[in-house]
Amino acid sequence: MPDGVIRRRNVTSRNRTGCVTCRARRLRCDETKPNCHNCTRLNIDCGGYVTPIKFKDQTELWKRKQNKKKGQDDRPDAGQAPLPSSPLAARNETHSGWHIHADPCDRPLDTAPVIPGGLLESTKFPEDMIYYHHLLDPSPYGILSIISLNDIVGAEDLDSAFYHAALALSALDISLSNTNKNLASKAAIQALDHFIAALGTIRMAQLDDAGIATGCPTNQDKTISWLATVLLLANFELQRGQMKLWYIHSRAAVSVLSQHLPRIRDSPAGESLVRSFSRIAALLDIFDRAYSVKYSIASPEVSESLAASLLNSPQSSDRLLYILPRVIKLEEEWRSNPQHDLHWRQQAEDLIEELKMWRDTLDECDVPPLHEHTASPYAATQGPGIAIRPLCIPTATEPVKAATTFMHYLISLLRLETRYLPGAGRELPAEARKIILLVCRLAAGVPYASCGAVNAYGHGMLPAMMNAYYMSEDIDVKNWVKSWIAGFPRDREGIWHVRHAHRMLDYVDQEYTRRGSRHNWEIIKVRMVDLEDDATPLEGEDDGDPDRFFVEIYSRCKRGWSIDFVEVP
Repeated sequence: MPDGVIRRRNVTSRNRTGCVTCRARRLRCDETKPNCHNCTRLNIDCGGYVTPIKFKDQTELWKRKQNKKKGQDDRPDAGQAPLPSSPLAARNETHSGWHIHADPCDRPLDTAPVIPGGLLESTKFPEDMIYYHHLLDPSPYGILSIISLNDIVGAEDLDSAFYHAALALSALDISLSNTNKNLASKAAIQALDHFIAALGTIRMAQLDDAGIATGCPTNQDKTISWLATVLLLANFELQRGQMKLWYIHSRAAVSVLSQHLPRIRDSPAGESLVRSFSRIAALLDIFDRAYSVKYSIASPEVSESLAASLLNSPQSSDRLLYILPRVIKLEEEWRSNPQHDLHWRQQAEDLIEELKMWRDTLDECDVPPLHEHTASPYAATQGPGIAIRPLCIPTATEPVKAATTFMHYLISLLRLETRYLPGAGRELPAEARKIILLVCRLAAGVPYASCGAVNAYGHGMLPAMMNAYYMSEDIDVKNWVKSWIAGFPRDREGIWHVRHAHRMLDYVDQEYTRRGSRHNWEIIKVRMVDLEDDATPLEGEDDGDPDRFFVEIYSRCKRGWSIDFVEVP
């Protein structure tokens, strides 16, 4: 090229201040705000105008602050070596010199967090980390917090079957909560996938003719992992409403527990597992004593150990769960044979004393404020009926569990203080109305969603509310209780089917109206048949109503006893 001739490039340089979309598409942007013409014309989302992020070296600023803290001159030394270009480089070059003064969060970790090997083997979906964090959530709404099994993750040799079952239960819980619909539907499918994987991986115990479990692991750590997996699978079936499968899993696990109890208790997480199965044993007694595992499978020594695990539990709800099955049993026997009133009265007084001792051990932060016990239970309303004023326990660490537990305490006192006299019917205590309204206020003070989540694997508020309904003689209170049950967002609350309970109330009211006053007819108890094989319609039967269910009604009238097997409409 000849000297003095300058060839210019025919290029127009682009500015760097256009919208994010135009810069990504390498288009010239007119920078119209809020949306540029290019994005408007092409009908695409305009990314907006983002100020570029400028990174500045903070090393010298940090050094001045440290020198000022030590009372030194904040001027840089003349002979100091050139400063590195970033704080990260400063950490690498002067690692041993400055991290002593840094915050604890800035100090390097001695050991990197270790991801359990079983979790790595069981991970199948991108959402599994969401399920895993929900599982370990330390709040009252985390899965392991709800079932009181937080220390199980510290156990050794938890295999992929355990993590498959854990992820399945966590995903199922998310699918049942009021979350994003897309995530909920995806979580339901993935929960079933993990559940099937857990069943395919674990070796299920088989019970021989003598009721002894065979096929379970013999190694202590493997036994802990196996029992924890079966516990999670049982709770998974409970969440799905498969009561028969819940019972089968629990029965097999309690059998293994009976054979290896000393060895299991020697492990760090063993006591938590024993207490978890003690809860299931108590819930089976409450749901249907015919399927109790305490004496049909477990030996007397193991049965006493299961009971002692609840009695000595640090949780007040467990200690109350130790008393509740005996309260229910005594009430049924008293109503069945009221002629032995003195005998039942003595047993009731013993249980009342036991409940009062439980109340004395209860932390005051888990009790409703004393002034609320006598406060007005009603709120202002403009429509028909009554409005119950909500009552919560704000000082409780777990308000939902505290309210549920105190409700069952109040209802248990009411059941034990009620007398059943021959020929005179039921005689309620003088404080019955006040107790019932206090129970209703506690129920009104808990949001439905929180109640359904925290009580998903236990006794729940529903039985306390149903007993309040049966004990109340105020039609307005009865209607309020029925509306509370009808408004429950989930089909189940723990071991109880909420929709079935609501239909059951309607049916019993109709039966009392039809023949109660005429024949002096009285219901002794209602037994659900969810655990019966015959409760499942056979192939070829009319199954037009997928929500059909059956109950056994034990009743008494002038002509004697009767047991009716009824399909509730």
